[in-house]
Amino acid sequence: MSREINLTNKLIAYINQNPHAHAEKTHGGSFGVSGKADITACYKGLRIEVEVKKEDGTGVVSELQKYESKLWSRSGAVCMFVDDYEYGTRALDSVFINIDIAERNGLWNQMMSDIEQSLGTIN
Repeated sequence: MSREINLTNKLIAYINQNPHAHAEKTHGGSFGVSGKADITACYKGLRIEVEVKKEDGTGVVSELQKYESKLWSRSGAVCMFVDDYEYGTRALDSVFINIDIAERNGLWNQMMSDIEQSLGTIN
């Protein structure tokens, strides 16, 4: 198993141990859409895209991956490029903590409630 796949699996397991999160491996290249991040996750309604590179620092982020990341970021997703387990878990924890702070302050729940009400008026 390559180091990149090993790191991807470890990060997916890390995310999925959180009861408020879900993550799955996505396939790019010949198996799916080129430029797509390796991991798609969600934490309390927020989409997270994680592009995993080799842990030895030799992985290169392609222009297409940068472009896709920009598109998702502009639409409100959190996107990150990770080549180290420790860095990846710290970055993910930062996202989780910031959402939890917003939730404690009532901001997150109000936003999600507003979205749900808006969706209800469309149906």
